[in-house]
Amino acid sequence: STPLASATTLGNAAAVAKVNQLKAQPRSQGEASFFFYDAHFKNAAVKILPGEYFVDQEDLLVMTTLGSCIAACLWDRVAKVGGMNHFMLPEGNGDSGRYGSFA
Repeated sequence: STPLASATTLGNAAAVAKVNQLKAQPRSQGEASFFFYDAHFKNAAVKILPGEYFVDQEDLLVMTTLGSCIAACLWDRVAKVGGMNHFMLPEGNGDSGRYGSFA
């Protein structure tokens, strides 16, 4: 069975529904789109890849893997919104999210 199917049988239907809702929403260029159910934390999750960002108000795991890249995480306690970006280089040509000056 798939992780989403297993999650449903474990009573985590809300997290599975959140993953499906996030996958169905249109995304802007550079916005993270790798959503999945994290079985360890029993919650919906998004993985931020290099050059991507994600912002949301929901109870959601936001993760990335860093090597020599940089990730910036922000949380606004008043608005209850948070996010992360993942950039690779401090500056460069173009307006890609891979460059910190545009991230």
